[in-house]
Amino acid sequence: MKKILITANTDRHIKLCHLPYIQWFKENGYEVDIATNTDEPILNTNKINLGLKRNPFNFQNVKAIFKLKKILDIENYELIHTHTPVGAVITRIAYKLSRSKAKLIYTCHGFHFYKKSPFYYWILFYPIEKYLMKYTDILLVMNQEDYNFAKKHFKNVQVELVNGVGFNKQRFDIKNSKRDLDEIYNKYNINRNSFIVSYVAEFSKRKQQLKLIKNLKNTDIGNTNIKILLIGDDILKGKVQKTIKKYNLENSIKTIDFTEEINKLLDISNLVISVSRQEGLPLNILEAIYKKKIIIASNCRGNIDLVKNNINGFVIQKMDELYPKIKFVKQNYSSILKRYNRGIDISKYTSDYVLNQVVTIYKKIL
Repeated sequence: MKKILITANTDRHIKLCHLPYIQWFKENGYEVDIATNTDEPILNTNKINLGLKRNPFNFQNVKAIFKLKKILDIENYELIHTHTPVGAVITRIAYKLSRSKAKLIYTCHGFHFYKKSPFYYWILFYPIEKYLMKYTDILLVMNQEDYNFAKKHFKNVQVELVNGVGFNKQRFDIKNSKRDLDEIYNKYNINRNSFIVSYVAEFSKRKQQLKLIKNLKNTDIGNTNIKILLIGDDILKGKVQKTIKKYNLENSIKTIDFTEEINKLLDISNLVISVSRQEGLPLNILEAIYKKKIIIASNCRGNIDLVKNNINGFVIQKMDELYPKIKFVKQNYSSILKRYNRGIDISKYTSDYVLNQVVTIYKKIL
């Protein structure tokens, strides 16, 4: 049977972004192996546990290279599709060391080096990517900055621009009743009269939740009915919650673990924010656009591919612009909502649309 391999740092990444591609391969006669950080099965695929770690310098990742190299020597893969920074580096090093003749596609979800990034990011990450592009047949990127950079600097690889990983439109077409939304208010102890601001993203340095909280410590948010919901996996191990408590912001900022109830939480939200330092093409913004939510986004790669200032949202240059802009939206909410959502054809960012983009590339390379 024809075989392909998909690799990524975590199961969560595969489940959120790549199930439609796995299903397409299976429907077209391929056996699918998936290599991540666990051996938990996904869609009846063959699962390989590489024990990958987010920290690129963790010794476990070195062991993962040689484990994967042995697998590539044995398995006759027709295609390898790798994702996420650590997973992609490990996969391509193992591929280089192996005897595999598979074609290799790398989907970049945002280079670690970018405009205004720390200089040491360029010193550390750019040479690695430059070298490993030699062992990459096709590079998929998902924002204009990365595309322009790759076309200019990575001459030995075919570069394709795709519209992200695609958001699952069906999840957000579900109509929530008043009872459904009442349950959400009660479950998370949210006052129905609050002006609700949601930020859906893992808690991390890149997503800048800590900087957001610190920026609010000397504002009057405690005297308003503004409620900020920080929703996502906590890889900062409680630092966000401790910082909220430190600055006595418990009544204004609430943390919620990653949940499948994002559709309901967006339905009760007046405003969606994204204050990340950098992005690939952010799902949280795509979902907010589809739900016709007002958006405030930081001026970074990925965000500005989707949010056009004063057209379908607001782009801020610095974190200290965030709270005044939230108050501005709150005060002018009805008028802003009426003229919102004029800037982007969201149908071109759905899972089905992006699947067709990527499948076209698969068919050409296989």
